[in-house]
Amino acid sequence: MCWFLLEGSTAKNEIHKTLPYNPITQDTKKGKLRFYKYHPEVGSTCNYGALPQTWEDPDFRNKDTQRGGDNDPIDVLQINPRPCHVGEVYRVRVLGVLALLDDDETDWKLIVVDEADPTTAAYRDIGDVPKEKVDALREWFRMYKTAEGKGENKFGLGERAMPRDYAQAAIEETHEAWKKLAAPGK
Repeated sequence: MCWFLLEGSTAKNEIHKTLPYNPITQDTKKGKLRFYKYHPEVGSTCNYGALPQTWEDPDFRNKDTQRGGDNDPIDVLQINPRPCHVGEVYRVRVLGVLALLDDDETDWKLIVVDEADPTTAAYRDIGDVPKEKVDALREWFRMYKTAEGKGENKFGLGERAMPRDYAQAAIEETHEAWKKLAAPGK
């Protein structure tokens, strides 16, 4: 797992897909650093990262969302209280997933916990996560673009946070897409 937005932060960091080795950098627009503008006094509601060796293929329509992917690795929302460091890699336990439909593209949001954190050791599936936490994640991702004058994001799957098994299938689907992208013609 590699992290690029820390809980409470507003810096808009991303995996830079056009630079060698795809470093994590702060996004820019017209030469200026970008920040999330939605509730800057609070910042992000979770540690936000990505799962390496996954790719949400724009040409593959997911059977449940009926939309192609967003051309990025699958996103990860890590809900433990310990802040992560940009670029940190560590083991997590997958609990569930939300199906964000961002600009009409499937943009999976895996909900995970740090495998080594004793405060969430009992969390094994999305039903173990407090409903208020899942609701807060969903609402942040629904609303964050409204601070820039854009509309609300939508969610597929009836806005439900799907269980671990469903999330695991999304990981496998996006890993297969990455393998095809990384080794075309095989």
